Amino acid sequence: MSRPFRSPKAILFDLDGTLVDSAPDITAAVNELLAGRDLPPLRLEQVKAMIGGGVRKLVERAFAASGAPLLGSALDEANRAMAPIYRRHLTGLTTLMPGVREVLTHFHLSGIAMGVVTNKPQLAAREILLHFGLTEHLGAIVGGDAVTCLNRRPTLCCWRSTSFRSSLVTR
Repeated sequence: MSRPFRSPKAILFDLDGTLVDSAPDITAAVNELLAGRDLPPLRLEQVKAMIGGGVRKLVERAFAASGAPLLGSALDEANRAMAPIYRRHLTGLTTLMPGVREVLTHFHLSGIAMGVVTNKPQLAAREILLHFGLTEHLGAIVGGDAVTCLNRRPTLCCWRSTSFRSSLVTR
């Protein structure tokens, strides 16, 4: 015998590839960084395969794919150089995934608390969500620079935080 379906109290979403398709903007940022080092651009599909683990990991993977791997202080410097470039490429080419607005509205009206957990820097995530008018539905936005654990599945790292869970559930 099956049990009746119960709605969850809270739902956590990843940002990139779940709520928005930011790969074109991320690719533009990566290619601007590489061009500044006279390295060839990467294709969208190449960069998509590199996404996950945060900006530093993206920079490391991009330079390795361009035939100029970086380590240590050279990687630190490239990561610092990427920060302002990344901020310039947040919403120009990024699009909302189909059906996202309707799904978030449905859950919001159903009283289900929602949050976004992403490896993307917190201010960047917030700017993207504001751009698409999604922040009103969200009780929490947690970026990769706000936690100590970066992961290809950032919701798993963040869910360990009791304070994060209670901020969603008691909303």
